[in-house]
Amino acid sequence: MMARTTAALDEMIQKLEDRLSLSHPPVSEHSGQHQVEKPLNPPSEPEQIPVAVKCALLTKPEESKAEDTPQANIPTDTPIKVESKDQQPSSEKPEVSHPVEESKAKTSHDKEEAPVDMSKAPYDLFPQIDIRVGKIVECWKHPSSENLYCEKIDVGEASVREIGSGLQQYVPIADMSGNVCVMANLRPRKLAGFNSNGMVMALHKVDHGLELVRPGDVPIGERVGLEDMVKPEKSQILAPLNPKKKVLEKAIAYFGTDAEGYACFGLKKLITSAGFIKTNHPNSRIS
Repeated sequence: MMARTTAALDEMIQKLEDRLSLSHPPVSEHSGQHQVEKPLNPPSEPEQIPVAVKCALLTKPEESKAEDTPQANIPTDTPIKVESKDQQPSSEKPEVSHPVEESKAKTSHDKEEAPVDMSKAPYDLFPQIDIRVGKIVECWKHPSSENLYCEKIDVGEASVREIGSGLQQYVPIADMSGNVCVMANLRPRKLAGFNSNGMVMALHKVDHGLELVRPGDVPIGERVGLEDMVKPEKSQILAPLNPKKKVLEKAIAYFGTDAEGYACFGLKKLITSAGFIKTNHPNSRIS
C-alpha cells in the first residue's frame, strides 16, 4: 500500500515540476534587453493532488503501522493482569501436624532459634499444663515413619497410654524406658496414623541431639510442680487443653534448663516430691 502511494506521489510531483518549468521559462539577455521566451504550449491548470495522496504525505509510516497493530488499541492506563502458576489457587489443603512433635524430628542442619527471654515467661499458663511422671513400659519403632517411636506409658491411670514421640533419630531405643516427664493433658491426635495421647518431654542438647528429661525416683502419676507456684502432688489429670487458646504454643518456648542444668519454666525450677529436676545440660531447650 505504501509503495504504490509513494510511486504515485513521485509521478505527480514530476508532472508538477515539468509544468512549472514551462510556465516560468528562463530569462535570456540580448543587447541589454530582457526577452521572455514563450512556452510552446500554453500552460494548463495544475493537476490537483488527490486527497488520499495528501493524507499519505501527512501520515508517518510508523504511526500507520502502530494503528494496524492490535496492541495499539490497549489503553496505557489499564493494568494487564498476569497470573503465574505460583499465584493460582490450589485446591489442596495444607497438612496440619503437631508443632512440638514436628520440631523434634528436624535435623541438626536446621537454623538455630533465637534466644528466648525467660524473664517474660507466661507463668499464669503453667497451672493449665499438666506434667506427670510416667514410666515407659513398652516402645517400638513406627512401622512407616523413620522419625517416630510408639510408646506405652504408665501415668498412674487405670490403663497405660499410647504416645508417639519424634525421637527415633536422636534417642536409641534402648534408652526409651524408665521414668520420664509427660505432658498429659494434650488433646489426642494422630502422628503418621498413630493415635498419640500426650507428649514425652525431651531436652535439646548443644550437639543437636535429644535426651529424655528424667524426673528421678518419683511415684508414677505424680504431677510435676513449679517452684513457689504449683506444688507436686498426686491428683486427677486435668482436662485436655482448649486448642483455640493455644496455651502450649504460647508456653513451650519457655521450658528449658538454667545455667546449672536444672529444668525450668522461665526462671522458676520444675519440682517433684524428690526435689528439683537436674540434668547434665545447662542452657538447653525442653519440649
